[in-house]
Amino acid sequence: MKKVLILTKDFYPSSKVASFRSYGWYKYLFENGYYPVIVTSAENIQDENLQRKMKSDEGEVLYAKYYEPLNIKLERKYTSIFSKLFRKTVSLYIELTIFLFNNKYRSNIYNEAKDYLQKNKDVRLIIATGGPFILFKFADLLSREYEIKWAGDYRDTWTQSRSRNKLWITRKMNLYFESKYANRAHFITTVSDYLKILISRNIKTPIHVIPNGYNDWNFTCKNTNEEQKENLEIGFAGSIYPHHPIESFLSGLNELLVSDNINIKVYFYGVNIKTELNTLIKQKFPNLSININFINRLSNKELISRMQKHHLLLVFNEYRITGTKIFEYLALRRKILLCYTNDREANELHRLQYIIKGASDEDLIISRQREIIEKTDSGISLINQKELILTLKNLFKKLNSNNGRLGFTSGDISDYSRRKQTKDLAKIIDNANI
Repeated sequence: MKKVLILTKDFYPSSKVASFRSYGWYKYLFENGYYPVIVTSAENIQDENLQRKMKSDEGEVLYAKYYEPLNIKLERKYTSIFSKLFRKTVSLYIELTIFLFNNKYRSNIYNEAKDYLQKNKDVRLIIATGGPFILFKFADLLSREYEIKWAGDYRDTWTQSRSRNKLWITRKMNLYFESKYANRAHFITTVSDYLKILISRNIKTPIHVIPNGYNDWNFTCKNTNEEQKENLEIGFAGSIYPHHPIESFLSGLNELLVSDNINIKVYFYGVNIKTELNTLIKQKFPNLSININFINRLSNKELISRMQKHHLLLVFNEYRITGTKIFEYLALRRKILLCYTNDREANELHRLQYIIKGASDEDLIISRQREIIEKTDSGISLINQKELILTLKNLFKKLNSNNGRLGFTSGDISDYSRRKQTKDLAKIIDNANI
């Protein structure tokens, strides 16, 4: 069986979304004719009682020794203004030099992979999934040294990302290194047609789309029981970004509470701007404070267990980007609320704050999440805040008339599983003549 060596920073048992894509490949590549060997960082098992090397008939996992970066150590130990400035300086230094010099914070994965290749001559393909995109450099170095083809996987953008290219010098460096390394890959994969278009502006390597999917290993049983509840409950998991109309959403809930005495409880899991949201609620929507709940980051299984108990799942429109949240929501079988498809305030936020640099107003008319929701009959795509308020009113009435229950969705979601996406990856490898 052909071996595929996969370089990834995040992996099981990490609950980071980035870890699930490579873990899906690890679980399902074997049933598609390939033997996966994962090389990742022992950062993922710091708090777990796991061996650094695991091997079975269906795959291997190698956890490379983890060295905590200096900026992370400083963040953990010091909070003064001076230490923050120094930490930012260290972070910038690492960012500017990571492609120029070897550093133990990331080269641990490279060294572990190199050691494996020296002892195992039967690897037929190397895959690097980024970010961090330094893994592309490592894959390229290993490819040339051991004469093995390599492929790059973009979970998100490199040079088009606002967060990765805030400074002029980092933009120029990222453009250079993306062109240098990605153009040497045998093929490229990414998660959506839109990212394919963006990536192809800087590289000429063939690009294939393998969307993300829901983690089918966590969803083995259909939902059959639903708790009876007095009030509507909405769940949201993950990060809230500047282009998300969170204030408009909270304003709509506030109007329902003040004008119609409709209490809707919202549960935010692992949200990244808890302090900012608390301040916003305190200043503008104090009546909502008793209905808003913040829960710290949970393991994926515990998160699933809790989210299944809510009537509705909130997702913000990412337009031509699909994201990963929508797939997990599909598998929870709860009705999804997509905010919004054509709201004036949300459109302005898209223009000013969207995570993809260079996104145009034309992107506003496309919503991949809406397409998935409609295809699977799994929720409601809300046009604007007015429709949000009307929809929640109607759902509240339905809840009361159905003895405190809203039921589950039942559309066909099989096309969106990690198993299906891994099968698609295997077909691409089949055609790559490795």
